[in-house]
Amino acid sequence: MAQTLAVHSLSARGLLGRAGAWFLGAALVLGPVLVRNATVGDDAVLVTAHGGVNLWIGNNPDADGFFKTPVGSELAGGQDTLVASSIEVAEEALGHPVSASEASRWWTRRAVAFAVGDPLAFLRITATKAGYFLNAFEAPLESNYDYARTISPALRWGPWGSASSAPSRSSGSGSPDGGGGPTRCCSRSWWRTPGA
Repeated sequence: MAQTLAVHSLSARGLLGRAGAWFLGAALVLGPVLVRNATVGDDAVLVTAHGGVNLWIGNNPDADGFFKTPVGSELAGGQDTLVASSIEVAEEALGHPVSASEASRWWTRRAVAFAVGDPLAFLRITATKAGYFLNAFEAPLESNYDYARTISPALRWGPWGSASSAPSRSSGSGSPDGGGGPTRCCSRSWWRTPGA
């Protein structure tokens, strides 16, 4: 309440000063990155050149709330090859060479076209991702350490695991096939785990 009153008591000049300070701070942090990317990569990229493809991977007709390259997208799945393959796919679709930032914009347009073209599917996947974000489980990307603990005594009984947690993890709870899938990292979750 006091903070709300403090914001309302600021003058327009005070608000502009704070906004200016924020933008100056952002420019001091991001400016050198922009200069470096323009100099080294010959492309004025503010932070990253693969935001567009990641946006599309998370917002396409096959998206399920987890990072996976859609079948038939011609994208290479690994992080080391995703940027290069996203540029190649964009170049093929556009019919001419593109920079990394141009490819990112092409992928962004595809994600926006999906959201506008099928708003119910977009809202459904957004709600699913929000549920995963608020959930008490961490979805594994490349390595599922909870599953690895079920098959490795060193992980289950070593200093990073404990005997008390081994029985609950070795039961494969949270994974319908008893292992290999995402598992809960906490004892209480109000959201479903994938496949459960």
